Amino acid sequence: MTLGTTVTTLRDPQEHEGRFSSVGAMAYMKTHEQTIAARLHANGQDALAIGLAGTPGYLAESKLVTGAISEGAFIGAVRASPPR
Repeated sequence: MTLGTTVTTLRDPQEHEGRFSSVGAMAYMKTHEQTIAARLHANGQDALAIGLAGTPGYLAESKLVTGAISEGAFIGAVRASPPR
C-alpha cells in the first residue's frame, strides 16, 4: 500500500511575521474546500488502513503507537524504530 504523500501549506497573502491571519486562512479554506475535503478523506482512509482508528496516534518509521503516551515513551518509540 502506498500512503498519500501530498502536503499542502496554507499561505496567506496577509501573512505577517510568520503568523497567518484567521481571515486569510478561512478564505483559503473556502476557496479550496473540495480539495481539502478530498485530502482529509484520503488521509482518513490511509490512517484506517494502517490501524489508526482515532487520535492520538503516531507513526514513527515502522512503529505504530495508538493512544496517549508520555514524551519519554514517544521518544523511546522513535528511537526503537528500525531505520529505513
